[in-house]
Amino acid sequence: MQGTQSMIRFALFLAILAFPISAQADVFVVCLQKQLTQLSVDVGVADGLFGSRTKKGVEEIVARRGTLGSLPKPTKENASVWCKELGAEFDLVSIWPSSVQKVHLEVEETVSREAQRLLNETARETHEFLLSKLEVEIPGVLALVGSTTMGGLVSLTTSALQGAETKQNIRRKLKAQCGNRDYISGASYGGVVALCPNRKLGEARPWTGAEKRDLRRLISHEMSHEIHTQLVGNYRRAGGGQQEKARGPKWLVEGVAIALELAFAVPELSAAEQVLWFEKQQGYDGNRLKRLSKQSTQVDRNFQLYAGYAGVLLASKHSHRAIGEFWEATPELGWEKSFERAFDQSIDDFYLMFGRN
Repeated sequence: MQGTQSMIRFALFLAILAFPISAQADVFVVCLQKQLTQLSVDVGVADGLFGSRTKKGVEEIVARRGTLGSLPKPTKENASVWCKELGAEFDLVSIWPSSVQKVHLEVEETVSREAQRLLNETARETHEFLLSKLEVEIPGVLALVGSTTMGGLVSLTTSALQGAETKQNIRRKLKAQCGNRDYISGASYGGVVALCPNRKLGEARPWTGAEKRDLRRLISHEMSHEIHTQLVGNYRRAGGGQQEKARGPKWLVEGVAIALELAFAVPELSAAEQVLWFEKQQGYDGNRLKRLSKQSTQVDRNFQLYAGYAGVLLASKHSHRAIGEFWEATPELGWEKSFERAFDQSIDDFYLMFGRN
């Protein structure tokens, strides 16, 4: 009997090994595969799954055009980088979406018409603002989704991500992000900005000025993160260490998004005036900034002040366009050299001068 049970367990083990685990498609891998096909490289069906044929296809193109060799190794995480660069290098009929495309809004019927109008208007204005400030080609794979219920939001986000995330993962991430419904908040990943369920979304009354400003700050902040991700590569799944290695410290990723958010939502304050506002809040120290890289952006107000101050300081001393230059050059140069070129100082020099202005 014991031998029979052992055989059954062993058979089940083999069955589990043989059972295929469902992979998740990625919109930028699809883009890359279609572009390789345009370049007469056979990668099979454009299924959005980054496999050996897609990788070998990229390597074949690099052999043809050596200038592409400075880009990071082709992986699913940086498929957006290769999608963009192949389109530019070979002047393809770009599957990388055109910068004239607007953000797509997808909401449930429970969201009031007043809220829908405001969301549409804010998304359009944010898109135009970031185009003008960053001067980068912004992909149109950006969707803004909203619902008054968590179930509705999960369904909309799952649909917008087109299989890039499982419904279970999306629900877990949104619940973690949307714990507090007293203020408008949201999450972004994979080309989607998801607005957390909030009573305001279902109310027909006009939004107050403060509520509109909060919405503008949220959408511009999260959209900035998505543009950054699609220009540099989506390393969020690779873990904090790999993400920081590829994109830079967490305070830098968050800080430049805060600088763009404030420039859009609080235009009455110049970048220099925003710097002064942060300086009035507390003192700052470069060594502390360096150690803050792994702190939570959600609960640590000190992190928010440090990151925001760093971001507006960079924007004030240079420009918001420098942020776009930083993002664009990161895949080729790495974030440290790209930082130095865009902001005219090394990261170590920035740490030394931080808080001494």
